[in-house]
Amino acid sequence: MLEQLFNEIENLINENKISEADDLVKYIQTFQLNYEQGKILHSYKSKLTSLKRNSISISTINNSNNNGLITNNKQQFEKRISLLKESVNTLVETEIIGNDTIKNLEKQEEQIKNQTSKTIQINNNLNNSNKLITKMSNWWRN
Repeated sequence: MLEQLFNEIENLINENKISEADDLVKYIQTFQLNYEQGKILHSYKSKLTSLKRNSISISTINNSNNNGLITNNKQQFEKRISLLKESVNTLVETEIIGNDTIKNLEKQEEQIKNQTSKTIQINNNLNNSNKLITKMSNWWRN
């Protein structure tokens, strides 16, 4: 079902139906997504954000009469978009690193639990050995 919805988003983006694709993305966000599905949804959100900004940029440029002002505003706008894209990329990378760290910590937690269990078992074995040695020692003394 999600794959069909992702395909539908892709089709809407290709048809430049930004608003409808955005509504579908918001709907999918209500689902419980795994890590990979979340990454796919995030990529669609990024595409839509970029398309929205481009359409705003184009309409702003088309509605303006002053060429010098348009060029200056466009350059500032492009710099801001570039900074925002870099920020989004940094956030995505940070999220991926954070998720990897969580996975590693979960593995380490499991390892610690296993080691604790093994340590308890070893301690029990040592206690049993100590009891046996004590019994044997008493037997030899008699």
